[in-house]
Amino acid sequence: SPVESARIDESEGEEPSSFFWEIANPEDEGFDAEALENAVAYAFDERFNTQALLVARGGRIVAERYGGISQANIDGLVELFSEEKGWGSSLSKEDWQERYGVRDQFSLATSWSTAKSVASTLIGIAIAEDFIDSVDQPASDFLPEWVGTDKEGRVSIRDILTMKSGLECPDGPNGGDIYNEENQLNVALKRPLRSSTVEEGEKKDTAWVYCNADSMLLGEIIENATGYSAYEFGDRFLFAPLGMKVDWWRDGANNFLTYCCIDATSRDFARFGQLWLSKGIWQGQNLFPETFFDAALSQSDIAFDQENLGYGFQWYIQSLFNDNNETIRELSFGTKGFHMNNIWLFPDLDLLVVRNSLYHRVLDAVDDTVRTGDLELLFQGEDIDVNVHATLAPYNAML
Repeated sequence: SPVESARIDESEGEEPSSFFWEIANPEDEGFDAEALENAVAYAFDERFNTQALLVARGGRIVAERYGGISQANIDGLVELFSEEKGWGSSLSKEDWQERYGVRDQFSLATSWSTAKSVASTLIGIAIAEDFIDSVDQPASDFLPEWVGTDKEGRVSIRDILTMKSGLECPDGPNGGDIYNEENQLNVALKRPLRSSTVEEGEKKDTAWVYCNADSMLLGEIIENATGYSAYEFGDRFLFAPLGMKVDWWRDGANNFLTYCCIDATSRDFARFGQLWLSKGIWQGQNLFPETFFDAALSQSDIAFDQENLGYGFQWYIQSLFNDNNETIRELSFGTKGFHMNNIWLFPDLDLLVVRNSLYHRVLDAVDDTVRTGDLELLFQGEDIDVNVHATLAPYNAML
């Protein structure tokens, strides 16, 4: 049954991190400096709206660059919205420059779906801290709304982590549209099993389906298991130990959006990546066990019907990369956030790459990170208040 009164003692949790990023010469870490600089320059081609790129090897930064919106993209945005009424139609060139202008290492980026991997990590930590028995424990143990329904005992935490819950996914692109809902957790909880007929103790349909609503359940599981919200638990057992400063968006019902929407600097996202590159060890302490690391990166299915892209516990796994000139085989895993807000890790090379799109918070409704307001009306040009993420796509869609 759910833990009704569990609270984490104030003395518990890890000590704050004393880690800081060191800067290394690329040659000292085995890089061809010219080739690396060419890669960085490519990432900052004005077509891509890149805000930040960070490359680290051996726990040291070998390349790091930040940039704001290009004048060509500003001109394109102004031209687009001069012809089509909608979000941005009232913005001048100066407004666009103010929103997406100069960026540096202290500028906030946003995770989008990279937050799924953070939520997965919190499940691993909750298991390590004995709040959850294992990933094979029924999710209904921590979701009381499911008790007495056909979902009780039939959906494990593993099923949710691997996107094989068997639950209906809301309609919409990019994993189902729950972002516009005021109570996104309620939508995630009330979904029926996809198979209308289930035998005792089993689901008939466990196909891989990328679904934001599955990941949204992880926050409620964490809260009912530990007595703390996903953000509070994460702050004590993950963010503080890593030295990360994090804002995590919530819906209108105060539920943290564990499928998306963490704001932090690119350097702080790199800290999270470095933790996984180190198999859960941070400054000599195990934040989660290597057994969870191994399970999380065991491919459960092929993602998006791409043979070279697998899926684990809210992580992507890839070992084949193609471009126009060559094919490279290298074991890797990483996160994939909307508009390529990504963290990618190559364990055999001890290599970490973070890439973020240009980001701006629109906080008109309330002065807080609460996702609210009707985006459809906003896009249609209605003058309404919203709180919303705004990242620019990694290509010059405006032109």
